[in-house]
Amino acid sequence: MKGTGRLQLMALAGCLLVVLSACEDPIPEDNYVPLYVTESFIYVDRPIEGLKVMVSQPVLDTFRYSNSIVRDADVTIFEGATPLRLEYRNDDDNVGDYYYPDDSYLVKPQTEYRLEIRFPDGSVMNGRTTTPNRIEWRTAPREVLQYPLDTINLDSPDSLDIKWTAEETVPAYLIAVRCNDTLEYGRYLDPATDELNRRIYRFWEEDAPRFDEITRWGFATTNSSPVVWFAFKWFGRHTVTIYAPEDNMFDWFRLTHRGSSPEYNFLLSNIEGDGTGVFGSASLVESEVFMIKNQR
Repeated sequence: MKGTGRLQLMALAGCLLVVLSACEDPIPEDNYVPLYVTESFIYVDRPIEGLKVMVSQPVLDTFRYSNSIVRDADVTIFEGATPLRLEYRNDDDNVGDYYYPDDSYLVKPQTEYRLEIRFPDGSVMNGRTTTPNRIEWRTAPREVLQYPLDTINLDSPDSLDIKWTAEETVPAYLIAVRCNDTLEYGRYLDPATDELNRRIYRFWEEDAPRFDEITRWGFATTNSSPVVWFAFKWFGRHTVTIYAPEDNMFDWFRLTHRGSSPEYNFLLSNIEGDGTGVFGSASLVESEVFMIKNQR
């Protein structure tokens, strides 16, 4: 009798599982609607390139960046009534971006540009940006810097103070310090050596967001700033860039590059139509810097 009771209970449980499974809501992916997204910026006195057009992916899928890239969009930037038709490219230096093939055309200052993206399914996205004025160096960073042996008891020297011309129309300035070669070091010395580059070790950075990124970002509310030693993640070749961004680019930066868990708020998107994202612009100045290792 006991064995028969157990069999009856097991049969009842099996029936309940079948019924409950049949009554479950469909997997969320079944109702998933992809969303088009763009992350597009243009820079004064630079060719038009690096515009990203993507589509979102279901959260239940394994994320692959290559799957998010839209390769067959019709992307056009308008300067007034003049259309600038962009093309798609995918190579080692530019992973899945749209660019204007006439690289003699340079983005103009104080000019309104309109972005139009058309998709094969009939979806359309639009955005506008007005480029800021040009900025120039007043005090550029030194070409060669010696990383100090002791950074705890050392004040930042004047050699790291930089200054650029002010642009009153922008909300703030962005500062980017990018390592151009994380592998090679000695090949840039005179005479050249086989010495490899290495990361600047700081114990508190190991679990920090964006630890593996080769660019350190910051911002300044005035047109001058010290480039502190903390800004460098590696030794060797670097580019220090100052951006004067208009509002759309600055909003994108503060939402995606600040805090431990940055997240873009699409309510601040300046993209209209069948998608979201950002179309922004900036003027910029940059300078090459070589960071010598902190060794005798």
